[in-house]
Amino acid sequence: MIRLLAIITFLFPQLAMAYQPVLVAKLDEPTLSLKRASLSLQEKEAADGEIAGEKMAELMSIPTRGKVGLGVLIGFLTGLIGTGIGYFVIDPESMTPEAIERYNEGNSNDKMGFKLGWDKKTQSKKRKAYLAGGVLGTLGFLM
Repeated sequence: MIRLLAIITFLFPQLAMAYQPVLVAKLDEPTLSLKRASLSLQEKEAADGEIAGEKMAELMSIPTRGKVGLGVLIGFLTGLIGTGIGYFVIDPESMTPEAIERYNEGNSNDKMGFKLGWDKKTQSKKRKAYLAGGVLGTLGFLM
């Protein structure tokens, strides 16, 4: 396969730029596998932390009642456009004291994963609540 790519790049110089990263990656395969092996423990810690953060956010009661009301109001005043814009502007909830306590227990990779998992889950909960309100408000706007 590598020989075929090398021949094609000599025959068609414009393709040489497109396939250059593939050739370099194939030639550096042993080096890449060594890097993957050294990162596997760090990646595992980060993944475990992310799962723990998502579970903690799932168990905690994140206040979403205000987001439903805000979604209804924005949907009623601006319709689907305002609902869509608001959906993408919503940020994650800040960590509760229990989550901060769990966050401080881990190492740096675990902390990074935990924060990422917490942010993803809380932002998802808030977005779903806002979207539900936004759809109701948009229906009112259309009526």
